Amino acid sequence: MNKSHHVDVNSVSLYVKEQGEGVPIVLVHGGTVSSVTWSKSIDLLAEYHHVVVFDSRGHGASTNPSGELTYEVIADDTAALIAELGLEAPVVGGWSDGGQVALELGLRHPGVARALIPGGAMHDFGPAFHRVTTQLFCLDANGKADFDALEASDSPIAGYLKGMHTTTPTQWQDVAQQSADMWLGYSGLNADKLARVNEPCLVIAGDRDNLIPLQQTIDIFEWLPNAELAILPGQDHGQPLSSPAKFMAAIIEYVARI
Repeated sequence: MNKSHHVDVNSVSLYVKEQGEGVPIVLVHGGTVSSVTWSKSIDLLAEYHHVVVFDSRGHGASTNPSGELTYEVIADDTAALIAELGLEAPVVGGWSDGGQVALELGLRHPGVARALIPGGAMHDFGPAFHRVTTQLFCLDANGKADFDALEASDSPIAGYLKGMHTTTPTQWQDVAQQSADMWLGYSGLNADKLARVNEPCLVIAGDRDNLIPLQQTIDIFEWLPNAELAILPGQDHGQPLSSPAKFMAAIIEYVARI
């Protein structure tokens, strides 16, 4: 199988790409990007599995009439997409925001996935991460992005936002603001919440991640009742997508055992 199409769920139209045969694996992309970031990963994984990737609502070629983003809503979209495609007990994973969505799927839709693979996820979206968010999007005191400052900054974020979100002239700005609102408004996770996730989980992080403290990854692993931990050597927050061989190898080996 190798096809791209749109699927309508939860009042949005999601752009979906499917490739390969076998046990279905649904991958959720990270924040502010699109499913194009899985392009190197799909070829590796589709040798063994039916891989499904999609643009989260409002990202890439997907719509978002509500103009809002939350991890919970993206998890609901993921569950609805799985049902619409008729996927039977898929493995659901992701990286960064996608890993966060995988955990929220386990909380909100128990039993939909045969296993979860939260990669590069966090549980504490507190002051330290809020400072990173404020700096990344050039937010003012009211949490509104200064797009002129963002474009003038040395950060590459404006460039890749513009490159991945081209449906409307302001889509890249919408994604930036909605993502900032989501990150600042998320209450995070704790031991009590994650104790309710009963699916088998493979918690993955890089040992050189410049964004996610390793202790947060270990906490998530310890709080989940049925989890394994995989630490990718020499990997920062971007390398599991730009050079995905280690990340995909860990997924392939794990799925073969569950």
